[in-house]
Amino acid sequence: MSDGAGPISASLMAHFTGSSLWHDYNTLAFTRWYTRFDLSVGYRFGNRADPLTISLSTTNLLNDGHYETAPGGLGRTNGMLPQGRTVWVSLRHAL
Repeated sequence: MSDGAGPISASLMAHFTGSSLWHDYNTLAFTRWYTRFDLSVGYRFGNRADPLTISLSTTNLLNDGHYETAPGGLGRTNGMLPQGRTVWVSLRHAL
């Protein structure tokens, strides 16, 4: 008996972060707000009793170049680069 769910799964997530104020002694720096979109798509092989799922996931889907910490001016974050896109593949099997 099937529950109607197919072998393909997907999720789209949005992560909103407001602007932040960073300070270090006499220096102030701001990071602007951003919304990051993450996506995951998977395909299930085999049957429900013994599934094997392969997934492709990415964070920062739009590669918007946002900063999660102050982009410079503070001693510990000087030279910080904007966040890029990260992609990975996963393989999952139930034990």
